[in-house]
Amino acid sequence: MTKPYPDIFKELTPAKAWVLGLWYSDGCVSKSKAAWTSALSSNDLDVILKARSIIQDTSQPDRVKLLKFKREHRVSVYSVDFAHHLMTRGVMPRKSKTMLWPTWLTPELLPYFVRGLWDGDGSISLPGRYPYLQLTYTSGSEDFLEGMVWAISPVIGGLEPTIAWTGTSWQFHIYTTRAAKLLEWLYEGANARIRGDRKYAIYQKWLGVGKE
Repeated sequence: MTKPYPDIFKELTPAKAWVLGLWYSDGCVSKSKAAWTSALSSNDLDVILKARSIIQDTSQPDRVKLLKFKREHRVSVYSVDFAHHLMTRGVMPRKSKTMLWPTWLTPELLPYFVRGLWDGDGSISLPGRYPYLQLTYTSGSEDFLEGMVWAISPVIGGLEPTIAWTGTSWQFHIYTTRAAKLLEWLYEGANARIRGDRKYAIYQKWLGVGKE
């Protein structure tokens, strides 16, 4: 008999909120015949390795696999229990266009969850490519973005970014001072174990450029 996979997300911590943010953005849950798979993909190997260290049950190392593809890295968990634990937290099969903002999210966990989202489908553009600091987030679900905008608007001064349809997805942008406020909030006291190295390095570069 297969040993149950522990409910990693039963008691949430900042690290687990970050992983859930990653899964909401770049993860999936799927069933093939009788098997359930939960997969998280990223171009950034460090993100995948950090996520794996948080979710892996060391007593069942064969249930968690690290995979390398041409353009991305992936960690897959082969467990119906783990899939159901993710679904309990709102990560549903075929979620990209139907995903909703999570009701379980507390104010204490919010910055870690949003950091996970940004390490997935968010971008940071420094002055040079554009004449100002610009943050962008993209999603297939308008409802999800509306929840996200509502959650972060107090952080950036109360003005909600405008959500727009690009033709393939929904997107919003945050500029200049409000973008700087969001970055400071996302990375305040950020420990290396629960942040993506590449986007954090862009933030560090921004600190060197100076705040607007």
